[in-house]
Amino acid sequence: MPDINALLIGESWQTISFHVKGFDLFSNAEYTEAGDYLQAALETNGIDTTYQPCHVAASEFPESREALDSYDVVIRVQHDRDPARNVQRWDPQAEQAQATGRIRA
Repeated sequence: MPDINALLIGESWQTISFHVKGFDLFSNAEYTEAGDYLQAALETNGIDTTYQPCHVAASEFPESREALDSYDVVIRVQHDRDPARNVQRWDPQAEQAQATGRIRA
């Protein structure tokens, strides 16, 4: 099996909660990463994985085509409240049309 290099981005989030009891206000903040399960599954199957949580990807995501070419696949995990919207398909023709202002009907 050939070596596959993957860039996994996302699967991290911050949760901030407020609790009010009478006149008292309590706040709590929590940071969570959940990419370890997916990363372990990929690596178990021989896929070398680089993991960038959301806040890291915001500043360190490869910005050039050459930098992205070092990866065979980029996996972006995005959760939405609507499960039907969690799956996004990449359509290079639609992306090109949007970039040039020619949206397909």
